[in-house]
Amino acid sequence: MIGRSNVGKSSIFRLLSNRKKGVAVGKHAGTTQAFWHQELKNYILVDTPGLRFKQARAIQKKIISYVEKNASPNHRIIETAVLILDIKLFPELVKRWKDRQVPLDIELFHFLQEFDLNPIVACNKSDKLPQQALNDSLNMVSREFNLGPDWHAVPDIIIPCSAKTKKGINLIKEAILKRIRF
Repeated sequence: MIGRSNVGKSSIFRLLSNRKKGVAVGKHAGTTQAFWHQELKNYILVDTPGLRFKQARAIQKKIISYVEKNASPNHRIIETAVLILDIKLFPELVKRWKDRQVPLDIELFHFLQEFDLNPIVACNKSDKLPQQALNDSLNMVSREFNLGPDWHAVPDIIIPCSAKTKKGINLIKEAILKRIRF
């Protein structure tokens, strides 16, 4: 599980792993400082600290190095990745950064694709948007990630969810299991 700080990675990790103790969640960025591993029936779920634009370069390098090492063809341990976005903020972040550089979420998606990780994009906080705004934001994700104009065409990649209401969590689990070789 990978993404920016404060998008709900640890909250979704807790829901996917049924792990209540030991995994810190908070309203402030930077709550998760370490990698959390949870062994499940068919795979190990890993929660990573959040990536931030300027701060925590050492943590960011550690996460990128972890993916590069464990997803390389010679040492393939990572089978898939769940990129978690805050769907409410995604359009604003893209507009803010697109003229200057590739926005972090888009860069992360393409990085995960380069390692053939067939990433899942969990669009968290979907409960905070009205249906039309949610649909527009999900379509924007699909376009910005070069997946096509309509997110409905890639329902196994783009999954609207809410850690708060637990909506979409089972769809994320199903998508993970489809990507794992037994």
